[in-house]
Amino acid sequence: MMITSLKTPGRQAIFGKMLLRDMLNRMFVKQEKSMDLLQGLLIHIAWHQFHPHCAPLTNMIHLAVSLIVDLGLNKSPQAYNQRRSMMDKTNPVYGGAAKPQKAEIRSLEDRRALLGTYYLASLSSPAVRKIEALPFSKYMDECCNVISEAQEYQSDVFLLRLVKLQTIVDRMTSSLPYEDVESGQRASATTEMVIKALQNELEIFKSSLPPQLQQDSVLLLHYYSASMYLNEIALYDFLPHGVSDTTPFLRLTTLYNCLLSAKAFWDLNLSVAPANYHFLPFTLWIQSSHAILLTSKLSFFKACDWDAAHARSIVDLSSILTTLIEQGGKIQDAIGIDRSDLRDGEFTDTFDMARKKFTLIKAYHEARLVAETNMTSRTAPPRLSPTQMMPLAMNAMNEDWMTVGGLDDFDELIWSGYANSKD
Repeated sequence: MMITSLKTPGRQAIFGKMLLRDMLNRMFVKQEKSMDLLQGLLIHIAWHQFHPHCAPLTNMIHLAVSLIVDLGLNKSPQAYNQRRSMMDKTNPVYGGAAKPQKAEIRSLEDRRALLGTYYLASLSSPAVRKIEALPFSKYMDECCNVISEAQEYQSDVFLLRLVKLQTIVDRMTSSLPYEDVESGQRASATTEMVIKALQNELEIFKSSLPPQLQQDSVLLLHYYSASMYLNEIALYDFLPHGVSDTTPFLRLTTLYNCLLSAKAFWDLNLSVAPANYHFLPFTLWIQSSHAILLTSKLSFFKACDWDAAHARSIVDLSSILTTLIEQGGKIQDAIGIDRSDLRDGEFTDTFDMARKKFTLIKAYHEARLVAETNMTSRTAPPRLSPTQMMPLAMNAMNEDWMTVGGLDDFDELIWSGYANSKD
């Protein structure tokens, strides 16, 4: 009911808070652990954009992962029973009589819930950088095979492809030092091979899509986002880039591949009809935020002979943000949002919030463009005061979004609302 109340955002917000309050009461007060709670959490996370007034995304994903572990769904029934029996006081180790273990068969719903939680945690981890991904295990691979063989629902094919893509992204995270870029570590002789191998995995993934998914916008957006993430490593002082290095121009080539992936992502993203945009899950909102951040970094990057002006001519972030702002209004009209139930200053609809945030990001980005054009600052963009920013943001942003200075602040502006606080 909460998810489908698109036309009445005030009522939707009330339903969202009621649902979250009920789930938290059952989990923490009543100590309940159930598949119903887990599935409710997964739905809440998948459509998180429609209840931004509730708990941050990071908290919700941590709760889902905790439920998976508490329910024992992250392990095979045999492994779970073995662990449980080791803690049982009737175990012969403790001098008791061993109890025969019941044969437990995991349902397809159990397996889907595990894979869905893995997908959400894995996808959010590289972008938000505040979530520990749920490791992909042999048992998860078994779940994929069981679901594939059962062919119960057509949507299972889609789920399995998303999971497959995220396992590739996980290998990127484990193979390249995204989390350790400030350590001064430099690429080894095998770095180019690793990048090419991962790129080859992505290409094989795309070419092996079944016919019914080859033109699926959601899946292709995931693919382009993964490609951006792979090549993002070139933004950090990690890859060699000079002719004297063993891998000439690797960094420059990787940067350009990142730019082309960003262009493909935005071309497809902006082609989605406004009437269909509200059907896109929250995971694509995360990926869009990540794409905005990377596009901005590519637009002002200064290293290894990178031509930032040429990059801006290929992927124009100002134009992209203008389109997103305009689309927000069209989406609202397509849905037919009724604002009569919105209380002053308490609730607003999701797409109105997005438009205001895009307006602020656009103002920040264009302020940097002015500084770049005038060559008045070569190291950092000007710091905009709340007074200067307020009219640009339509007098509608929260105070913690109004003081925007260097790139770290821009990162926080992009990810505000996803997590509790900045690390």
